[in-house]
Amino acid sequence: METFNCLTNIIDQIIPDDYYFFNEEDSHELYETCLWIMKEFIINNPTVITEPDFDDIFDENIKELIEVPFLNDICYTDEAEEELDEIIEQAKIDFFKDFIPVRSYPDTIILKEPDYAYFLKANLNQFKEPKNGMILDKILLQLAMRIRHLKVKALKIN
Repeated sequence: METFNCLTNIIDQIIPDDYYFFNEEDSHELYETCLWIMKEFIINNPTVITEPDFDDIFDENIKELIEVPFLNDICYTDEAEEELDEIIEQAKIDFFKDFIPVRSYPDTIILKEPDYAYFLKANLNQFKEPKNGMILDKILLQLAMRIRHLKVKALKIN
């Protein structure tokens, strides 16, 4: 018993290695699988991107498909789920950055003034009515007023 008394308590000095549920190879395979599933999801559901809650629908479906194999694994803990969520999130960021272009930007800059005269001439034939030329005049007047309004608005923004 005396031999144990001379031992130093090092319990606080022991730092365990970080444990990851997915090793580097598994993480990479899951990442690639996420990208493939995301691509297939968009191909098979092309109109879902127009839904107001697209992000929720997309996230829910992708996570459900990726997570199924792990649900019955006794080692699949909250930490493992967080790891999986990080892999899915990174795949989603890369998917939308590389495969699907950004749909809009927070601000819009008009680099070149549109040729309004060309627009009016090109679309003039749509509005011509041989019986009633007054309708055409009213439409052209409304278009001119709208164009003037848009120019003023664009100048205020810039």
